[in-house]
Amino acid sequence: MSDPSNQDDVRRIRELLETDATGGETSSDEDLSLGRIALDRNIITPEQLIQAGRELREARARGDKSSLGTIFLKHGWVPADDLLRLAAEHARLAASAPKLTRYEIRECLGEGASAVVYRSWDRELKRLVAVKALRAAAGMSGVARSRFKREASAAAALVHPNVVAVYDAAEEEGRPYLVMELIEGRTLQSVLKDGGTPKKTLIALLEQAARGVAAAHEKGIVHRDLKPANILVTAGGTAKVADFGLAHLMDSDSALTRSGAELGTPYYMSPEQVDGRSRESTPATDVYALGAILYEVLAGAPPHARPSLQETFAAILSQDPAPLRSSDPKIHADLETICLKALEKDPGRRYPGAREFAEDLRAYLAGDFISAIPVPPWKRRLHRALKNRVLVVATLLLLLVSAGAVATLLRQSIASQRRLADERELAKRREASLQKLGTIQSTLLERDRELRLQRVPAQQARRDLEAALAEVDRIVNDWPDFPQGYYVRARGRMLLGDLDGAERDLKVAVAKEPEFRPGWSVLGILRVGDYQSKLEGPKHTREDRIKSLAPLLEEAKSHFGRGWQLGKELEESFRWGLPWTREDQVMQRLARAFQLAYNDDNAPASRALLEEGDKEYQAEEYSLWLGLFATTAEERARRLNQAIQRAPGYLPPYYYRAMYALNAGAFRAALPDLDLILARQTTFAWAYSKRSEARRNLGDLDGALADCLRAIELDPKLHEAWLHRGAIYAQLGKKSESLEAFDQAIALAPDSPEALANRAIARLMFDEPDGAFKDFDRAIQLDPKLGPAWRSRGVALIRKGTFPEALADLDRAVQLEPRSFLSLEARGVARNAVGDISGGIKDWEEALRLAPAEWPKRKQIEGMLERAKARLKDKNE
Repeated sequence: MSDPSNQDDVRRIRELLETDATGGETSSDEDLSLGRIALDRNIITPEQLIQAGRELREARARGDKSSLGTIFLKHGWVPADDLLRLAAEHARLAASAPKLTRYEIRECLGEGASAVVYRSWDRELKRLVAVKALRAAAGMSGVARSRFKREASAAAALVHPNVVAVYDAAEEEGRPYLVMELIEGRTLQSVLKDGGTPKKTLIALLEQAARGVAAAHEKGIVHRDLKPANILVTAGGTAKVADFGLAHLMDSDSALTRSGAELGTPYYMSPEQVDGRSRESTPATDVYALGAILYEVLAGAPPHARPSLQETFAAILSQDPAPLRSSDPKIHADLETICLKALEKDPGRRYPGAREFAEDLRAYLAGDFISAIPVPPWKRRLHRALKNRVLVVATLLLLLVSAGAVATLLRQSIASQRRLADERELAKRREASLQKLGTIQSTLLERDRELRLQRVPAQQARRDLEAALAEVDRIVNDWPDFPQGYYVRARGRMLLGDLDGAERDLKVAVAKEPEFRPGWSVLGILRVGDYQSKLEGPKHTREDRIKSLAPLLEEAKSHFGRGWQLGKELEESFRWGLPWTREDQVMQRLARAFQLAYNDDNAPASRALLEEGDKEYQAEEYSLWLGLFATTAEERARRLNQAIQRAPGYLPPYYYRAMYALNAGAFRAALPDLDLILARQTTFAWAYSKRSEARRNLGDLDGALADCLRAIELDPKLHEAWLHRGAIYAQLGKKSESLEAFDQAIALAPDSPEALANRAIARLMFDEPDGAFKDFDRAIQLDPKLGPAWRSRGVALIRKGTFPEALADLDRAVQLEPRSFLSLEARGVARNAVGDISGGIKDWEEALRLAPAEWPKRKQIEGMLERAKARLKDKNE
């Protein structure tokens, strides 16, 4: 649902309150609600709320029954009058809103005769939703309740870009409710009321809505209550139809309907609905409503608006709508025809379904003939000829030259008719293929979203995608000059992980048609994805890597500049028959965020840009990068988890969460995320390499070896996999295989200090100390800030027995990585060796505190710690 009250400022900092910022389990619902309202109204700052929550928690721990409001008053942050007003607002919401177990009601978005819509928080999936609670539940029969749930369940199965998704339908405390996708935008009713929107834009929005209704019809769902208030327009200019499954609750069997009390605006009802024949409702019923909305778009008012309900119903049943062109001759005759055909009294004379209605709107917008008017072949040929004025002039000149030209034309007429018939058939096939491409594009987008939301099994979605691409292949073969075919195939290939194939298709598309904006936009998306994947790498080369990647961002920026243009999305959609997608806007903003963070070295501005985008789109991509740009581990973890909650099937957050776990030594914690990734992407070499690292550190050498061999099979140039292979063979005691693997890793990355340090460790294991120390020295020379290299050389010096030198290296390692339990453990050994027992004890205690629970050396270090403490005690005594 949308937010009709248009209170964007109220949601400015809502992310802070997606978790209980005011004090965890000790906070009451009243405290949470008060804190949210105060923050939303800019009465307090986030910092003040967090401080108040901390003080509240401390007060509760002392047994003090303070409230959040008393703390606000104590600090003078909220005047007493404002606090009373906020409390009253909370009381009103608490009194009227339903008490739902799973959903926390946060704000009233809008009210109608039959229901109230609330912005709400899904406690289980940790996301914002719209809850539409019905008012008149008390008068509903058991049959009506069952029907409501059945219809809502059917609507929940409807997934389409032009339909508001239904997530859940239930009843609590006798009050049925729907849970829906929260759409940030406006209703079409609001757009019409404000005026100023071009009629062609409004017609395009209605075409989109009709396609959403058509998708419902194909699943056997009839809306029965279509009206401008039920069509939402997103900020990106997409129309979405809401309230499928709700209209059947208010049918002619209901006392509420018979009284007219709960119908709301009746102007869009069909004659069969007014006449009480609700069981006759078919897709044609929705077509009538679409026609009535089109009439309002063109004339400024619905077709049968009268002063009273009775007069309106009488007009719907017995009067024809006033001709549109009689009041406004500028209205195109085709539009009037489309509208009046949809408004026929007899359902059988209307369009058979919403798809046919949408197709005629599309034809009008494209300047083609509409199906509602039978057109003889000669007129179609004339129409085509008039588009080619050169042909018309040439024909007239021939006629003027001599009467003999007439005879020539007559002799050629049969051949010309055949040629025109062939052209007509070709045009029909071409149009059908273009329409099919649009349908396949919608299927691809739906499957991608379903995958991200884990609504379908990955294998099933993959089969669907592959089947869709096979159909696109046939269209591309039939129409090799269509840029749209290559574009749709590229989109599908991207979803299947074939990025190289996608780029090839897109380059063909823009080569065939340089003004093909959708293709340029997706090329920009590919460049941003390429940039993201190449950001990962060794810390010591980070600055050079960012500089080397800067051209990728410039290329993305250039492609986006030639792609979709803000404010012209609908125009381009009509031109190419392809929808503007959410991903286009999300990725353009992400590219700008990278530019700010990396090229301009302005991380705060980058985060602010992403925060702004997150308010509009609540995109999992923004959560991911807000986590990666976070300044604390807690915020990073929260944002990565938020990305997963928003789209459980979106894989990058799992990957980065696994990476951070591996870097922290929490190898067991990393495994579930890596397993999940590889279940979905079986050809992701890097993930196999990372899982190999985790398994090796957990002692599963067979599993680790299988993973790193698979990684090398998929990507023979992945030097990290060769590193793992060398380390595994070293642990297995296979000297030649180990050193050969390390040599290959270094050949692939000659300046990799990690590769040199790992080969040094293997050389020590195989009694090659000279070569080992040579590798250690070279690794440290390449990256003086590489803590593991200092640590490894320090451990090697311990084994050599040169403890002072070892301690110097380990001091440096701890200085570089103060939270590295491995460096602290090794320095503890060196300190004990030089007689600094208390220092060694301190290091081992800190290492045990920082190390994950599954650290294999935990028990060994605990034993060493106890013995050191005993020695220190004996020494002091």
